[in-house]
Parts: sequence; C-alpha cells; structure tokens
Amino acid sequence: MTPTPARRRARRLLTTFALASTAAVVWGICPNPSVGPDVIVGSLYDTWGNYVQGTPIDGNRAYSIGTKSVNVGDQPLLWQGNTSLHPVIGQNLYRLRTDSERPGGRLEQIGMSWLKHGFTALAQSEFCACTNPGTGSLLGLGCSDPYSTGLNGSNTTQGTECGGPGGQGGLGARSEVNPTTGQITYPYRTCGTGSTTLRKRLIVADADLDPTAGVRYFGEAQYIASDDAAAGNGLNNASFREAVFSNTTSKTLTWGGAFGGTTQQQYPAIAVWPMIDSTVEFVYLDTARHPVQRFHVARKVHDFGNGSFRHEYAVHNLNSDLAAGRFVVHLPAGAVISNVGFHDVDHHSGEPYATTDWSSQVSGGNEVVWWTEPFGTNANANALRWGTMFNFWFDATVGGDGAEHVLQLFKPGCPQKLRFTIPNTVLFEDDFECQSTASWSEQV
Repeated sequence: MTPTPARRRARRLLTTFALASTAAVVWGICPNPSVGPDVIVGSLYDTWGNYVQGTPIDGNRAYSIGTKSVNVGDQPLLWQGNTSLHPVIGQNLYRLRTDSERPGGRLEQIGMSWLKHGFTALAQSEFCACTNPGTGSLLGLGCSDPYSTGLNGSNTTQGTECGGPGGQGGLGARSEVNPTTGQITYPYRTCGTGSTTLRKRLIVADADLDPTAGVRYFGEAQYIASDDAAAGNGLNNASFREAVFSNTTSKTLTWGGAFGGTTQQQYPAIAVWPMIDSTVEFVYLDTARHPVQRFHVARKVHDFGNGSFRHEYAVHNLNSDLAAGRFVVHLPAGAVISNVGFHDVDHHSGEPYATTDWSSQVSGGNEVVWWTEPFGTNANANALRWGTMFNFWFDATVGGDGAEHVLQLFKPGCPQKLRFTIPNTVLFEDDFECQSTASWSEQV
C-alpha cells in the first residue's frame, strides 16, 4: 500500500449569499443543533456607542456594538465569568469604497476593538426555544444572551481587573487569547494605554469615516470560546451587519442599508464583498489539524480596458493562531507588475503587536511578494492575526487566470504554507508535509 497525501481544497462561497436565505438562519438551525456547544452571533443590535462625537482624539474616534449570542449546539456553553472558561467578544468595522485609488472597489478593515470578557449568561428565547440551565455560568441549548453597546464598550462598573470605569476594565487584549483553541489568559494582564475615552474600544481613524454617498460600512462581531472550539464549532462565530451615518457631523453610525435590516449570521464581513459584487471570487483555506484554522481570500480583477488589470485581494484570518506573515502572487510568464500596494488595520491601546506596514517586492517580473518580519526575529511583528483582514493589490498586464498563490503562516507550526489558485483546485501543504500519516489515504 502506498501512502498518498490527503489534498484539501479551498471552497468557493456558495450562492447562499442571497439575503433571503440569511434572514432566518438561526431558526432553521436550532431544531437541528450542532454537536457540542456552538455559540454564534445571532444579532448585532442596539444603538451604536459613539464615544467621540466632537473633535477627534489624536485623529481617532471610538465605537462599540451590541451583540446577542445564541447557542445553536446540543450542549450548554461554559460562561464562567470568574474563570478562564467564558467567551470573549471582538468587534470590527469595514469599509467598501470605489474611487480613483480603488477603481474596482476595495473592502478594507478600518477598525477593531479589544475583547469583552463574558461574565453572566441570560436564558432568553429570542431566536429559538431556550432550555434554561438554571445558572448564569452556562448558556443553555437554544438560549440567547444580550450584551449591549455599553457592556461591549465596557461603560459599566463590571470588570475591575484593569482599572474599571474609564479604563474599560471589562475589555482584555486579543493577544491574550488563542483563537484556535479558545484558551484565554484570565485574569488578563494587559491593561491598556492611551486616552481613557478611546482605550480598548473599536477605534477608527476619523479620516476613514467618509459620509460620501456610495461608501458603505459594515460592523462585525465574533465570539471565541474554548468549549465551542474543542467541539469543532469555531468556524461560524462571526456575523456582520451594514451601518450608515445617522449624523455626519458627529460621525454617529446606525444600522441601515441593504444589509442593515438583519444580521448576516455566521458570515464574516469579508463575505459581503462577493454578495454585493458577483465578479469577486472567494475561497476559504483550512488547515488539516483539529481545531481547524481558517483564512478567507477574496479577489477582484478590474479590467481597465487598455491591456492593464487591477488585482485586488482581501485576506482575512478568522481564527488562526499561527497567523500569516507572507503573501505571494505568481502570475504566468510574461506578465508585467506595477503599482503594488498594501493596507492593514492597526492594533492599539497597548497591544504588543507592531503596526509596521508589510514590505513588498516584484520578483522575476511576474511575481509579487509581501512580508512582515519573521517570527524568529520579532514574535510581535505585524502578522495577519485572527479577527483581522489585510489588503494587497497591484496592476498587471494580465488578468487573474493562471495565478498561483502562497499564504505563508507566521508562527512555527504545521502547516507552514497554504498554496492555492482561484477559483479552481487548491493544493497546499498539510499533514503530509508535516511528516504525519494521520491524514493520508491508502491506495492498494
């Protein structure tokens, strides 16, 4: 018998992007629960928290989003606020804009928060029938639990580990969470720095908040929990909803727009790009080992009509603790590449991670490479870490057909490289390259 490495494919996002199919996702799931605890974002709700309505502070504004979780699994979810066995909640903001700098459109992440640490679970039946566990230290089967904008912005007396009110004491650092396993450091050690108004909240540069017609914004929230991850249910924990400006002077946001009427459950915000633009191609990349670590890649190739094409990539890390530190696009021979660009979202408030933009280089005329410092040089380099999305773009004399890609992971581990093409077959290093036979198939 000859061992043959198991090959995995990155799958295209299916046509279930239709709005009508997402409005009742949870009601359809609850009668057929997942195996084990499975927390998802059932709703992004409540009035947006806007903490800087006047002059921006250091050029920035701060927001928070209310979230309602629901357990769509067949086992209760741990919610022990005074231990490490509780979920954490992250919030993000994205912008979709088309202009002279982004001729084919570009979806960019423009803000992120620290993490709200859950402390007590309620037992509401907003999304489906709730089996009340009789304790706030568990989220029961089918039960939902609301965290208002005030709680997720830590505008309460709860959470005194790092200074309580004014210091956003209920919010902990992303760097103290392993998003793949859901393991968290508790009590959290990183207490945050900077303005007490901005600190740890969903911080966005004022310059990135443009009320111009046609510019669209999307709020996103994601839950991470250890028992959810251990059950293999950690890949559906992010949901998004569209937002619009209710006041352009104070830059106050409210839910609205085509995707504002309902939360797009179990879809991260990167999924909105192919939902809006059918020419955007979308794949997701999974590592072989349990728990699965997932990246999403969206690509738009814009034809200028003069023999030149803009290649736009958005790469999103959903839950990979290994993160990513290098991205390569290899075009067919003869292609000429120019106008290489990069966009990231900055960590803040004392997170240890660097904010230095990735370097880039055109190699061999038809290959472009972006990279950050390697892990061995700087473990806190500006890697593509969980709950974040980076953009990569360039102009070329060819379209996207035949392009090959490598997403190289940042931390030591296995695999180290994800190789893929868009939209067809996708092969990448898996446990075979890691010298493990666990995922091999057999041929006689």
